[in-house]
Amino acid sequence: MSICSEQRWAEFLEKLQVFSFFHTPDWYRACGRLPGGKKTWGALLFQTPEGEFLFPYLVSQRGPLRFLYSGPRGGYGGFIGESPPSPNLVSQLLHAAQKATRTRWIYLVLPPNTLPPRLPGFHALKQETHRLPLQDTSLERLSHPTRRKQVRRCRERERLQVAQGKAYLPDLLRLYQAYPWSERTPLTFLQTLAESGRTRLFALLLEEQVIQAALVLEGKGEVSSYLYVRKRGDPRIPNCASAFFTAEILHLYRSQGIETFDFGASPNRGVRAFKESFGARSAPVYHLTNIPRPLLRLIVR
Repeated sequence: MSICSEQRWAEFLEKLQVFSFFHTPDWYRACGRLPGGKKTWGALLFQTPEGEFLFPYLVSQRGPLRFLYSGPRGGYGGFIGESPPSPNLVSQLLHAAQKATRTRWIYLVLPPNTLPPRLPGFHALKQETHRLPLQDTSLERLSHPTRRKQVRRCRERERLQVAQGKAYLPDLLRLYQAYPWSERTPLTFLQTLAESGRTRLFALLLEEQVIQAALVLEGKGEVSSYLYVRKRGDPRIPNCASAFFTAEILHLYRSQGIETFDFGASPNRGVRAFKESFGARSAPVYHLTNIPRPLLRLIVR
């Protein structure tokens, strides 16, 4: 086991066939700047008979308690390698990671469709995300019906545009002023993500006013949407702006050869139906934790 430098961390990810933005140093650096106790972040590199495995982590100290996260704030983490480690090896590596970080409680978010190892003393919490195979989905399916309806109704196709490219600080400041961000998404978190070369900010503009935006995180072969923003209560905003905006993003990334779009978690039936209307498929996501009390598990999430 060794502490991995950021350069070695990035080089290790580049070797893999597929990885997510949530595994990169950029994501952990941004999460380390969130409020709520002292935080340290990094990655451990394990040399084992089964191969090399990277373990990105975030340690959060809340009073006397120290929690070890891998995949914080809805991201994906765990042990990353060319092939999944065996359950026995996972158990050994987890104990080694705890000892190295001096933590007692562990909270792992495994990538979609990854079955959790059955480990004594650990609880597996099942949730779901929605993933869309872009290259296997027809263009008609990606062109959501409300997208065409919105163009006909508003007759403002010339004034509707998708501003794309790297998310610079002025874009984030404009978004921050246009929408009452919650305390759980502070501006410093968005600023840090904007500095990453794998982050893009998309904004749908109507008469110079931001009405919809997404912070899209780009990994190798896939992209993930993290934030959607919409100013409510403005009569000029069409009800189907979300569908129009999402379709524009999907078309763009399909043309660039991206294979998978990860919509993220679906909190209710309406959100699930919206994502499935584009052809997205539900995928299980498991949270693996050794935190014993259900109430405490909810708090540390």
